[in-house]
Amino acid sequence: MSANKWVELLQLQEHPEGGYYREMYRSKNSISETDLPEGFRGDHCLGSAIYYLLKDNQFLTFHRVRQDEIWHFYSGNPMLIYTLHAEGAVVRKLGIHPEKGELPMMVIPGGTVFAAEVENRRGYALIGCTVSPGFEFSDYEKLHRDELLEQFPHSRVVIENLSYA
Repeated sequence: MSANKWVELLQLQEHPEGGYYREMYRSKNSISETDLPEGFRGDHCLGSAIYYLLKDNQFLTFHRVRQDEIWHFYSGNPMLIYTLHAEGAVVRKLGIHPEKGELPMMVIPGGTVFAAEVENRRGYALIGCTVSPGFEFSDYEKLHRDELLEQFPHSRVVIENLSYA
């Protein structure tokens, strides 16, 4: 199936940071801000989940969220997940072929700086993302290229490829 057909059938909408998404689950139960770890603002639902799709030259720019994110692969080409660390960038493949070093599910720990793209920027990758406590836009931090280059100087090429000037 094509990326455009997935967008149509799953009723995905454009994501502000690249690609397409649709929230599919938001827990009706919540947790109080006073019971959440430091740094969270406001009450949160216990969990949330989205579909997320990238195609061709689209990428998810470097950012971080407070919660752990669990990414699940559904269809298409492998998705490359880049995380930034003091010693350099690490890339992992989200896909269905473990014999090729791909993982069908991976955890991105809360507070991790990361970005994503479809391998070789051809085709598409359809994934799911589950977050606990549930995602709120107040948990999202967009990171700017200059700030990233200053903090992670050993990752210049990947930062320039997956961020906006």
